Amino acid sequence: MTRTWLAAAGVICLVAARAPLHAQRPANLLANTGANEGLSSWRVSGAATVETLANRGGNRVFVLRGGGALTQAVALAPGAAGRYLVFVAYALGDRLDRPGDITDQPYLYGLTMNAEGTRILSYYQGPTMGSRQLTPAQWGRLWGIFPVPAGAATVTFQMSQGHRRGTDRDGSAARFDDAGLFLFDSHAAAEAFVDDHASRVD
Repeated sequence: MTRTWLAAAGVICLVAARAPLHAQRPANLLANTGANEGLSSWRVSGAATVETLANRGGNRVFVLRGGGALTQAVALAPGAAGRYLVFVAYALGDRLDRPGDITDQPYLYGLTMNAEGTRILSYYQGPTMGSRQLTPAQWGRLWGIFPVPAGAATVTFQMSQGHRRGTDRDGSAARFDDAGLFLFDSHAAAEAFVDDHASRVD
């Protein structure tokens, strides 16, 4: 009886210990994150479409070609400074002829601006937000964690294609799905979310 009770108590303690990280998970700040509503809520630059993938159960995804981009700007709540933004999306690159070349490959990008919209306060980019994070011809995850600077009033989330100087675009597609932008109180909570999100890559 005592051992069973202690084991049960251990489970209860484990759940309680994990609860604060999960409790801090906010809602996704982006709208139409999985292309279910076509391109609505996204500002379109260049060639951007939505495709239905029969080999993924009819799932709809965003598709960019020729340097196209999809962008959303989101207002940040007062007091966001000092908190942490998580950028995340699943992506697939078509181009296989130039290993290591970023041209036409999927990329995430972001920035924050002041309340007047006159000054960029931070640019958000990094190795985990680009094609080197992905395995060619396989869906994978792009992500990044960044602090919110003082004075930031809006954050922009962009899905785009890379371009290496001297490399021509060839019409290859970059596909995206399940885009997400989240705001966390601490870097530890943001990291815990990213680690948990990684287990969902198929």
